[in-house]
Amino acid sequence: MDLGIENKVAIVLGGTKGIGLACVERFLEAGCHVISVARSQGNVEGLHGRLDFIEVDLMAENGCESLLTEVAALNVSPDIIVHAYGNTLGFGSAMTDVSDWRAVMRYNFELPLEINNRFLPALLEKRWGRVVHVSSAAAYAPDAATPYAVAKHTLDAYVKRLGGEVAPHNVVVSSVVPSATTYPGNKWDMMVQQEPVQAQEYVEKRIGAKRFAHAGEVADVILFLSSKRASFCHGSIVPVDGYAY
Repeated sequence: MDLGIENKVAIVLGGTKGIGLACVERFLEAGCHVISVARSQGNVEGLHGRLDFIEVDLMAENGCESLLTEVAALNVSPDIIVHAYGNTLGFGSAMTDVSDWRAVMRYNFELPLEINNRFLPALLEKRWGRVVHVSSAAAYAPDAATPYAVAKHTLDAYVKRLGGEVAPHNVVVSSVVPSATTYPGNKWDMMVQQEPVQAQEYVEKRIGAKRFAHAGEVADVILFLSSKRASFCHGSIVPVDGYAY
């Protein structure tokens, strides 16, 4: 199937591990010029293709400005933007201090908002673009870390509304909603390796497919949402959760 994104410029934020790294690999396979953005180069070093890496901490005071400066230095304009990051930052309770709430909201919602506001005008002008966000099934789970769940729920509401605003300009904004996803070294992978009985009990109770997702499975859906084939997916919020409950 022709995805129609050969020679497009795809920027993957959080693009050196997990779902983000899998996205980088798939965009390279599709013939894109890929910009991987993260705090450290990590696992992109061995990849082949038109690949640039930008090292930046988006949570730093001038993180977003540094990102824009580095992208401008590459003399390219992204066609595809993937926000492949998210974290509880270690806070779980609804009674978390408001300053920590702000940090969680900043990382999981405000950064995508700020980055989109900077890149979207160019997409609207050329009347083509794809913006995909990685949300989380935690947004809809009753026992997830509360600040993180609220931030991701807010992100999905934003995606729905922004998707409608930019739809007339042939810019497709969407999100994917994965459940627990394994990749080498993350907590779910460690659970499978070190506590297989507990891991199996978890998926038996929580996921209809009775297993964890793999990062590549989520990246495959992101690749489709980033393609010309997703031309009518404005504001779509797509579960990739194995029927999580």
